Amino acid sequence: MHGGETTLVSVRERTGAAETRIVLDVADSRAAYRVLDGAGHVLERAPARGERHWAVTLTPYGDSWRVWNATETPS
Repeated sequence: MHGGETTLVSVRERTGAAETRIVLDVADSRAAYRVLDGAGHVLERAPARGERHWAVTLTPYGDSWRVWNATETPS
């Protein structure tokens, strides 16, 4: 794959987070990309994607946090 960088537009913690879960409201966008074969020939092209919004749930795992779930939400 060549391109396809994701850009975080905003990240905001929802109110009412608990010790066992944190929910973030995330907005992102993605650049266009190309899928290449081993010789560098283009197999597929995908256009850029505009801003999308997600509810991302994090859960503690040892001394860090892990993504538990990510669901697209209306903007």
